Amino acid sequence: MAQTGMKTQQNQVQKVKEDSSLKGTLIFVMFIGSFILVSWFAIFYLFLIRA
Repeated sequence: MAQTGMKTQQNQVQKVKEDSSLKGTLIFVMFIGSFILVSWFAIFYLFLIRA
């Protein structure tokens, strides 16, 4: 009887993991990538101006 309760909990936890969305992760990765890209172009622009 105790194992039946544990299996139910495991199924619920597994279902939550399957249903989780990665939209927040995608947005954060896009933000970090754009920050790196903008920083690179800003530094490159400074290099061109001073050369």
